[in-house]
Amino acid sequence: MQHSVSADQVTNAKQTVDEQTTKLKQATEQVNEQEHIVQSAQDRIQEIEDSISHTNERELTDALNQATTVVEQSKEAVTVAEHQVEIAKEADEKRNETINILDEKVTQSNNQ
Repeated sequence: MQHSVSADQVTNAKQTVDEQTTKLKQATEQVNEQEHIVQSAQDRIQEIEDSISHTNERELTDALNQATTVVEQSKEAVTVAEHQVEIAKEADEKRNETINILDEKVTQSNNQ
């Protein structure tokens, strides 16, 4: 028993893949932004460490703790964003498989 697949179904599936691809690109951009934040925070930590001899030790410790917290939060955000990218990639692969199956069924349907 063959199932008939309409061109609309293939179009809708392709549109879904396009939407997931857009989401994947957005998630990748978020990862890049978070990595930039991590780098900025690490640069700030380095600046703070470089100014130890010129800064009140207590103020420096507070600033260093704050910068370290920002780095840790940013690393967590990167991890979450990377996980979202993986999920989007998996969804994209599944949708591509679905489109290929639907395309094949349309081709078979048209050849009958």
